[in-house]
Amino acid sequence: MSRQPQTHVVFAWEIGSGFGHLAPMAALGAEFHRRGCRVTAIVPNLSFAKPILGSVGIAIVEMTPHLAPCRAFPISINYTANLLRNGFWHSGTLTQRLLRWRKLLDELQPDLLICDHAPSALLASREANYARVAIGNGFTLPPLFEPMPGIQPWFSLPLDLLVQKDREFLDIVNPVLDEAKIAPLKTVASMFEGVRRFLCVEAELDHYPIRSDETYWGAIDPVSLLPPPEPFEEGKTGVFVYMSATNRFLESLINSLAARGIPVLAYISGNSAEPAADFLQAPNIRYLQTPVDLHAVARTCRAVVTHGGTLSASIFLRNSLKLLICPPDLEKAVLGTRLQERKLAYAANWFSPEVLSEERIDELLAPDSIPANLSAFAKQQATLNGRTPVEKIVDQCELLLP
Repeated sequence: MSRQPQTHVVFAWEIGSGFGHLAPMAALGAEFHRRGCRVTAIVPNLSFAKPILGSVGIAIVEMTPHLAPCRAFPISINYTANLLRNGFWHSGTLTQRLLRWRKLLDELQPDLLICDHAPSALLASREANYARVAIGNGFTLPPLFEPMPGIQPWFSLPLDLLVQKDREFLDIVNPVLDEAKIAPLKTVASMFEGVRRFLCVEAELDHYPIRSDETYWGAIDPVSLLPPPEPFEEGKTGVFVYMSATNRFLESLINSLAARGIPVLAYISGNSAEPAADFLQAPNIRYLQTPVDLHAVARTCRAVVTHGGTLSASIFLRNSLKLLICPPDLEKAVLGTRLQERKLAYAANWFSPEVLSEERIDELLAPDSIPANLSAFAKQQATLNGRTPVEKIVDQCELLLP
C-alpha cells in the first residue's frame, strides 16, 4: 500500500546505546520511506545516528538525555527497577522529560509514533490521538503482568519485593502525570496501554521465559550499508571478537587468543582514536577500524565472542556459529544466561570476579563441542520464508494509520 508523502512516521529512542537500536529504526524507516512516508527519528546522540539513519533518508532530531542526579542502585530486579535506575526515581527529572517529549512530539505531529525503549515518549504521548507502537527485544518489552515480573534468571524473588518496586515507581510517576494533566497509571504495565508491541527477536532469544501470548516477529537485520571484512587467509578458521573497550573480559580473551595463534578479527568499540592502540598487538590479530557487515563476518569465521547484543547474537546463531557472550551489564548477562540455558551458546559468568577462564575459551574452540540446539535453531530459521520481519511489521503499522 502506497501512502501520501504527508504521512509522518516518527521514531523515538531514549534509553540505551549501540547499533542494536539504530538497525531496526534504519530498516523500518527505509521501508516506510519506500512506501511514500516522511520519516523522522528522535535520537539521544546525533553524531552516532546520522551515518546510519541519514543514509536511508530519515530526518534526525537530537534529544539529549535529561539526566537525574547521581544515585547508586542495586542490580535491577525487574523492568520497573530498571526504569527507576534510569532516572524515573527523580520526579523533577521526569517532569522535564515529559515536557520536552510532549513539546517535540507536538511540533513533529506524527501520524505514527514508534518507540524503541523510549518510556518518557510513551508517557508523554499517553493521550495523543495518533497511533503508537513499541519495538524492541525481550528486555525492553517485558511481559505485562502486575507486578512486573523478575528479570534475573538466577534468583526466584519474593512477590512482595516486585510489588514494592512497582508501587515505588507509581508513587513517583503518577503525581508527575497528574501535574501534566495526563491520565495516571493503574499499573506499571499500563504504560503500554493503547500501544501495539512488536517483539523484534526470535523466541529463543527472549530475556524472559518464552511467551505464548505474544508474537515473535524475528530480528530486524541491518540495512546493508556496512562493508564486508577481508576474509581469513586460511578460510573459515578464525574467531571474530565484537566487544567494547571497557569490557572486563576483553584483555584476558585477547591475550589467550594471541597465545593460541588462532586468526582473530576484532572490532573493539569505544577505544582510542588509534584503533586497538591500547590492546595487545600480535601477528594473528587484526583490529578493524570501523564496523563491518555481520552477515559477511559470519561467512568467514568459525566462532564469535561478543558483548551480548541481541541483534548480533541472532545473526551469528542463525548462521550456525558457536557464540560466547562476555556480558558487561545486566541486559547482556540475562541474554547470555538464557542462551546457555537453551543450549544455544556459551556465556561468561557476569558475577564472577575472575577474568575469562581458559576452560571457557577451550569450550568455544573445541571442534567437538557444539551447543546442543544450535544446528536445529539455525536450520529452523533458514526454512522460514515469505515476507521479512520488516515488511510484516510495516504492513501491520499501516493498518493503524488513518
